[in-house]
Amino acid sequence: MQSYFLSECPEEPIGSIDVIKSYNRQEILGQNEGCLLALTCWNKSVKFYDPQIPYGASLNDNFKYNPSNESIERSDELQNTSTSVQNTKYISTGKCLQSLQCEYIYLACKFKNDSTIFFGGFNEAVDVINLQDSLYSPRKLVGHLAPVRCLSLLENSSILASGDWNGEVLLTCVNEGSFGSQISKISLPGKVFCMDYSYNEEWLLVGDSLKNMNLINLKKLSSGIEATTPTEVVPNFMKYQLRNICANKHKDVFATSSIEGRVQITSVEKALKGEVNSKESPKDNYAFKCHRTKDNSMMTETIYPVNSVCFHPQFANVLATGGSDASVFLWDTSAKKRLWRNSNFQLVDSDKNLIRVCNESISSLKFHPTLPYLISSCCDTFDQSCRLSSETRDQANDGSNSIPVQRSSIIFHSVHGVKPLE
Repeated sequence: MQSYFLSECPEEPIGSIDVIKSYNRQEILGQNEGCLLALTCWNKSVKFYDPQIPYGASLNDNFKYNPSNESIERSDELQNTSTSVQNTKYISTGKCLQSLQCEYIYLACKFKNDSTIFFGGFNEAVDVINLQDSLYSPRKLVGHLAPVRCLSLLENSSILASGDWNGEVLLTCVNEGSFGSQISKISLPGKVFCMDYSYNEEWLLVGDSLKNMNLINLKKLSSGIEATTPTEVVPNFMKYQLRNICANKHKDVFATSSIEGRVQITSVEKALKGEVNSKESPKDNYAFKCHRTKDNSMMTETIYPVNSVCFHPQFANVLATGGSDASVFLWDTSAKKRLWRNSNFQLVDSDKNLIRVCNESISSLKFHPTLPYLISSCCDTFDQSCRLSSETRDQANDGSNSIPVQRSSIIFHSVHGVKPLE
């Protein structure tokens, strides 16, 4: 299947992306059924897209396993990354439906449905936009005391969790009857860096700046605005700073990633018992290295942050990872096999002439809600501070081709033909 890139993507670094299946939105999509993609950018803009990918295959037809692929190496071994997808060409697609210029940079966005979306960022609040309103005007939902870094929507409970850099997590009701009412406030030891909820919506999993994994039992929280403490704090959950977390929506398993090119697979049960990486219970309980390159001639190894982890919505054992090495991987976490890899994405025009090679860091990953595509946002992730100053950008805009301008991209990777082990 053909792979694509978004044709009208902004050049500035991308704050966050989210995607949702859309029904009966003829006035927005020009068709009754499709997909909406939201993007926040560091130039204070918010954009909404129709990816316009041909509906030629279903999500159930995604994967076919190639038995020649490699095993996941345990954390004490170096990952060999020789297998990759070669000569994949990405052609342009998509249409920008709406672009908003806001007052602040939004670091997180989350769809409730195809007519409501939440945003949080340097406004120190969570804003909501009603997409049925022709003005697309952000409205404040709940306030924070610091920039909002993470948003997580518990769909069955109609609860929006928002975490900020002041170490507070707010739980807000987004049900129709009591939309916007605060349920609870939780104070954490460190700044909120990543957040997700368990498959049964019983636990909220929050990684903070002190490398703690905070496990919040949502069913035991006291109501009201008084700050409470998390149910359990697992200190030094990973050796280095946490980057991302994703909980499996089929079973009690979640994945976390760090700046040290490492992914941790475990469960809430094992974390509560202090059995993370225990050899006595190794099933879905291990760490492995990835997004690293080794130069044998120089005897050196370059380690990249793993910025995003994402479980497949239907295949319980398929995990995607994206790193600052500009690579995307698919793993079978049960068989401990790497299923697929791609990097240095070749963006081409309609005549298949090369436009440029996208080799920016992978900042976030999402699976397409209906089609066999993995969506990645590629941009500067500030691992080595901002790589393009305003002066350099001005020089680049004057026509100097010798200056490497950092550009952002949204990539739709076809993962049709890759499947986990039976």
